[in-house]
Amino acid sequence: WIEWQIEVPEDGFYEITLKARQNYTRGFVSNRSLYIDGSIPFKEVSEISFKYSNEWNILTLSDENGTPYKFALTKGTHTIRLQITLGSLGKILNQLEDSV
Repeated sequence: WIEWQIEVPEDGFYEITLKARQNYTRGFVSNRSLYIDGSIPFKEVSEISFKYSNEWNILTLSDENGTPYKFALTKGTHTIRLQITLGSLGKILNQLEDSV
């Protein structure tokens, strides 16, 4: 996992944008779960996929239509964490392990 301490200037709804690159495994995605202050705020950010690319990308966390998610944050310090997760690949790996 990697995490950041952020200072929120006032109560409100905020978008989260990441600068990211996944250049280790061509043809695969890297999955992360987003935690704010120790918990996943809603299901849609429990599996964020980063596609393979040699380029750095700017990714605003959004739904399938490109509408950015809004995160309710209160004024003060918050912790944002991205933690590795297998995501949907985990089910496939479990099935493979069971069949072997």
